[in-house]
Amino acid sequence: MEGWKSHVRARLFQRDCTQKDPFSGIFNTLSELAEQLDLRDTLWDEVQRPSSEGDVGLTVDHRELYLQLRESEHITEKLSQTVSDLTTVMYLKDAELQYCHSQVSRYRKEAVTQAREANLLQASLSEFEFALASQSEELAALRLEQRELKEGLAAAWREKEELLERWMDEKKEEAERVNRHNDTQERWHRFTRRLNKHHRREMLRPGEQTNSWTTGRPTTEPATTIQKEGGAHCPGWTLTFNPKSLLMDDMVEFQRNEKMGQMKGVSLFSLLSLLSRYSTLFISILDQGDQYLYKYLFKSLLVEK
Repeated sequence: MEGWKSHVRARLFQRDCTQKDPFSGIFNTLSELAEQLDLRDTLWDEVQRPSSEGDVGLTVDHRELYLQLRESEHITEKLSQTVSDLTTVMYLKDAELQYCHSQVSRYRKEAVTQAREANLLQASLSEFEFALASQSEELAALRLEQRELKEGLAAAWREKEELLERWMDEKKEEAERVNRHNDTQERWHRFTRRLNKHHRREMLRPGEQTNSWTTGRPTTEPATTIQKEGGAHCPGWTLTFNPKSLLMDDMVEFQRNEKMGQMKGVSLFSLLSLLSRYSTLFISILDQGDQYLYKYLFKSLLVEK
């Protein structure tokens, strides 16, 4: 195998010498011949010079042998110098080869390290891609949940507003109901106080009472007795009073307010509102059959102003 390579190398070198540079071989041969010629001339001059030992009678054969010997010595020196140069070059090439081998080893190690790092980076890239995909899915789910929560929050806010409005309406109705109840209670307590007041008057002066209107005209009316058992606000009471006397007191109060400048006048609407305050009393009177007293009270309310 090596011989075949050497033969091919020699043939290629010969081809280069003949085809690429056909005169290079001639110049090399010429330089070698010129060098040998110079060497022969030098040796011939040495042989022609007379020797101090008196070997003048040397034959031609001896001279030829001497020239060949000197030429061989010169060639040997030249070859030894060439061998020395080639050895030096070989050592240099060997060192360069070792350096190249070390560089190759280092580059191979670096390549292996780079390959491992590339594998690690590829694995890290795969992990990051998987994590990114997972986070993208989680982000989409969170956005969907956020949208649902926003919708639920908006619905809860609307429901809260509706409940608040309903609660406000209920509280308003409850407040109005409580106010009406308190107003009713206040009127009822005022009415009971007046009834108690007139009851005490009746207890002090039983029988007929003489009442005076604002005009000063005395009227005499029979007293009316109302009995109620187990009432809602005042359980179990029996009172004897004159209803017209109660209405007269209210008329006096209206006129007093008019004189003090608190009212512009007692209108028919005010009298009718006064009548509505005692509607329960009038209904109870009608239930007892005292229609004459009811008619008289209604006529009395329309007499003045």
